[in-house]
Amino acid sequence: MSKVVSTQRFKNARWQATVSSIFATITQKDDKLTSLNEILSLTKSKNTRYLGSQTILVENIIGSEGRYEDFNKNFLPLNDDLRERWATIDELHEKQVHLPPISVYKIDDYYFVRDGHHRVSVAKSRKQEYIDAEVVEYMVNVPITKELTAKHKMIIQEHTNFLEETQLDKYQGAEIRLTQPASYRVMMNIIRHYTEWHNTLNQTQMTFQEGAIDWYRRVFTPFAEDVYRNDILDEFPNRTTGDLYVWLQLNWVYMKDKVNGTMQYLNAAETGESIDEEQAKQVKDRNFERHLLRIIHDRREQVRYEPITMAVSGVLLYINEQGVIQIVVVKRKYHPFEGHWALPIAMLRSEETRTACATRCFEHVLGITSPIKVVNFQTFDEVDRTPWGRVISFGMLGIYYGENVRLSAGGVASEIQLVDLDKVPKLTFDHNEIVLNAYKYLYSIRNNFSFIKELFPDEIPLKYIINLLAKIRQIKQDHDELT
Repeated sequence: MSKVVSTQRFKNARWQATVSSIFATITQKDDKLTSLNEILSLTKSKNTRYLGSQTILVENIIGSEGRYEDFNKNFLPLNDDLRERWATIDELHEKQVHLPPISVYKIDDYYFVRDGHHRVSVAKSRKQEYIDAEVVEYMVNVPITKELTAKHKMIIQEHTNFLEETQLDKYQGAEIRLTQPASYRVMMNIIRHYTEWHNTLNQTQMTFQEGAIDWYRRVFTPFAEDVYRNDILDEFPNRTTGDLYVWLQLNWVYMKDKVNGTMQYLNAAETGESIDEEQAKQVKDRNFERHLLRIIHDRREQVRYEPITMAVSGVLLYINEQGVIQIVVVKRKYHPFEGHWALPIAMLRSEETRTACATRCFEHVLGITSPIKVVNFQTFDEVDRTPWGRVISFGMLGIYYGENVRLSAGGVASEIQLVDLDKVPKLTFDHNEIVLNAYKYLYSIRNNFSFIKELFPDEIPLKYIINLLAKIRQIKQDHDELT
């Protein structure tokens, strides 16, 4: 009976593939599965490293090494020849037979199947969340997207060429993301102009690559700080710090007299150009100038970064009413490391305690308004822990318990994710180290009732606390074995 059911499930998948193909034709959207070789060509990636056996997200499997014509972008089967193998795999799933791991290549956060296409197709059709895989990673310097539309592929290619020309990927934190392919070439022209201006003014022979690093330090980084300090991207969703910079730098001749003497570092890269009608379409709307001027005038804080800045890095553990334990990570909205995963952070204000700053961080970045107990478990003060000056960070640990929490990204966050304690992704800055030290702190207080009472919510069941401490102990043991 199960074979009959699995065969019918294959027919349903084939029908879905047919409907998807028709819809793609009507809407003129690409329904094809992405080829690994195409992405390797765009990113110019050659170096690999073996990551071993891992449990990976099925939804992050987006392409294939060699069978991209047998399945569509959602891994639905495209021909009937796949039926026998597909139905057999589905039947084994139904019988809960453990299958061997698939084999994949990893690029950025996404995966391309080398072996195991039928298993992936069945897993996606069953809405399976995770799958075991042997992973080999291609090392790339540019991010890729899940959709990989024609525009996204152009952005990847232009970003790769930009880094190849400027060598900015060799400089810590200097990853600049743009949402329009042509903007990377515009930015290279700005850097070229800056280099020529610097050489003429100072009678030097700075190369283009040296000029790019100098421009990044003296022009782009101060601009990125201003954008972050004033939360300017909050007014321009789906735009990046780089997008705002390109627009403002090209319009600087026209804009500099309107910003009350601020952002004078842009004078050094002034091109004498103003954006044309086509470039104007790249900004959010026709009110871009008006919005930007209002923000600069109304929101601008006159306080600049001091030589030493104090900050809070929040480690928030979430335990739901079923006892599932996860940690909160956010995708950064601001430069540096724009679009990368990190912990929630906030800069300490002059009138705040570190506890008050952590509370504001959880509210502004995550949208949590309920009171959360927090403790400072460690201070992180390495001199070069951030790419833009000295920042000392207080590691603040909090535990949130209750019904399914509704997190709302804000502040430095464009996206929020809850992940298992032992599946924390690669984070920016020293945030993986901060997470590990938070775990070590929990392990160190496991037998101290007063510390546990200080940290854990009063209403949390004791068995959940015991489960958390057991999980922390296992993670610590695994880490100690690796080190």
